[in-house]
Amino acid sequence: MGAFVTAKLAANNKTRVAMVIGILFLAGGIMNVMMLPAPMWFNVLDILAAYIPMAYLGGRFGAGSKTA
Repeated sequence: MGAFVTAKLAANNKTRVAMVIGILFLAGGIMNVMMLPAPMWFNVLDILAAYIPMAYLGGRFGAGSKTA
């Protein structure tokens, strides 16, 4: 959701700015994995599938269509 809102508010490079938000959230997710106990499969799934792919999707949806 943060990447989507950022892409909506950005003037240009919408997907790139959304990916920056994804990287910031990824840093928080890595800290979360290090601090809280969880099964290894959950940690791997969390790091690989949650932050960067969802930021990319949020950026693409936030950027909207190019044809208008």
